[in-house]
Amino acid sequence: MKVAVYFIPPPMLRGSDVMGGAEIRTLEVLSRFPKDSYVLLAPRNVKERAVGAVIRLGLREELVNILREAYELDDYRCRSPLCSISYRRRAEKVAERLGADLIYVTVDPPRADHFIGHSMSPVRWVRLLQSSLPVGSLVTEDGSGLRLFLKVAKLNGIGTTIALGAYAWLWLIGRASAGMKTLAVSASIPYELNKVGIRDDAMALNPGNGVEACPYVGLEKAYDVIFHARITRLKGVFDFIEALRGSPS
Repeated sequence: MKVAVYFIPPPMLRGSDVMGGAEIRTLEVLSRFPKDSYVLLAPRNVKERAVGAVIRLGLREELVNILREAYELDDYRCRSPLCSISYRRRAEKVAERLGADLIYVTVDPPRADHFIGHSMSPVRWVRLLQSSLPVGSLVTEDGSGLRLFLKVAKLNGIGTTIALGAYAWLWLIGRASAGMKTLAVSASIPYELNKVGIRDDAMALNPGNGVEACPYVGLEKAYDVIFHARITRLKGVFDFIEALRGSPS
């Protein structure tokens, strides 16, 4: 089986040179994948920014070379969903011509224009879910559907208008990707989506988020627990602190 990896980091589509964990994990996985079993597809202008980003981040040369060897699609200059859908159609034809059996995409957060009409593609699509709910993970399970979604938003300090917009966006993504094979880095992602009324039967990867082996030996333990994430409410840092307060010493 040959996999076409559609490399389209949302910030880079908007002209940014920011690369997130999702893209770095994709490159890490490809470094362990047989070279004749995949092809990395990237818009030319995105590829140039991505190569510069991985060099600035100091990532190893192997990952830089994976990007340098990516198959170049036309520059991505879309400013509308229709343009984006048309661009994706051309990418599907390239994947078919290169002998791919499926197209894998990790777009975080996902966009409906990357999935609308996927069933008409000559190559089957597979997507990966990596994010929790846009209003934060479930800090309560009192209720279900939209009512629960709005309750979680309120507990996380998010206004009703913004929360309703986020819910409509989730619903649209769900409709656009209906029937697409979906993977998730954690079983909690499809669980929470279904709990708030967004039907999703994603298959959780096991193991999920990758953890690299520690390269250091002979060190004394300084901490029992490390919370590694952005210090924002939606990453759960404050919930983590509250959980520690209530746990036995």
